Amino acid sequence: MLKWERFKKANGIAKGTIVPAFRKAYNELEEEILKKEAEKIDSCGYFIKVLECEKCYARYFRNFSKCKSKYCPTCAALKGAIWCAKLYPLLDKWLKEKKYVCFGTFTIPAQESLAKALEIIYGAWRYMTNKLVPGEWKERFAGGVRSVEVKIGKYSGKWHVHIHALLLRAKYGRDHHFLREAWIKAVRHIVGEEIEVNMPRIESIRENPKCLKEKNKILSAICETIKYITKINHDMTSNQLLECVKLMKGRRQISCWGNLYGISKKVEREFDEDSDGAIETFLCKACGYTMADYLEIYDSTGKNWQETNLTGDYSEVVTFQHIEEEFSDEKPEKDEEYEQMRWTFYNGIQEASGSNPLISTTSKQNRTRFCLLFLLFSGQSVIMD
Repeated sequence: MLKWERFKKANGIAKGTIVPAFRKAYNELEEEILKKEAEKIDSCGYFIKVLECEKCYARYFRNFSKCKSKYCPTCAALKGAIWCAKLYPLLDKWLKEKKYVCFGTFTIPAQESLAKALEIIYGAWRYMTNKLVPGEWKERFAGGVRSVEVKIGKYSGKWHVHIHALLLRAKYGRDHHFLREAWIKAVRHIVGEEIEVNMPRIESIRENPKCLKEKNKILSAICETIKYITKINHDMTSNQLLECVKLMKGRRQISCWGNLYGISKKVEREFDEDSDGAIETFLCKACGYTMADYLEIYDSTGKNWQETNLTGDYSEVVTFQHIEEEFSDEKPEKDEEYEQMRWTFYNGIQEASGSNPLISTTSKQNRTRFCLLFLLFSGQSVIMD
């Protein structure tokens, strides 16, 4: 899930940059679609959802009201985090099996018209994967994910549309040469003339446990592929913004196939999910209490949460499931041995601190471990001073 500080930053950008850009464009062009988009993004994060400890009232950020706009940095940040959480374990496992991942960036010449740019980029990708080398493509790559990024070029002022792709490769091959040649042929076929096409940037990623840089490459490649893919910046004019909104409406920018097929639906389902099941596994990191309320909080300051402070994020709250995993090697396999160990541990705490134990140690790490062990073996709440 999205971190509280990351949410505040993204929400601040949405309200401070994106919404004013849409309103400015609406005032100049009076197009209703721009007004609706501005109102939609402005409503994002209107309220947040938190878990509040019933004992010490510590609050942990859980979720927020979403606008689901393609141009909202807050929703894009959450969806990007979900994409990373889904893709990284699969690709990391793929690499550990001594296989490869090709990370490619495919570009086309900058275009004055976004419609023309989209026609070329989508057309070239379809032609390359389905018609130019369909048999060889499927034989080389077991699956993959690709995203289409849309933005205005920093210096040209024209539309700079390009594709990022992660391609799963079972065996190492000359993918650099193959992909570069295929992409240039595909773009020239769609354009219909021998234009100059920039060479795709291709990088092969493999597992190398001894090199931390290599280990971080796959995570960087995932982030680059699924990042905020429709960028509204200060270089974009009102007419360009209107063109973007009209042409990108309903267009899918990320897709998966092969071994990664179906991940898109899982991401969308988790993005839309709004469950309070987290209360069942709650453990307050401030006081160790295990009961919490699920609350919706509205921004009463009118400053887009920038002056609102919470105790932390839900991801920081230790759950019983995590406790069981962390100390699973200390739990005997036989039920009788477990029960005996459990009550021996509990009785030891009772003698040291009374029937309602107050845990006090100088080491924060020891105190945390002490509380976790107590919860594991006694099943009761812990109160820490």
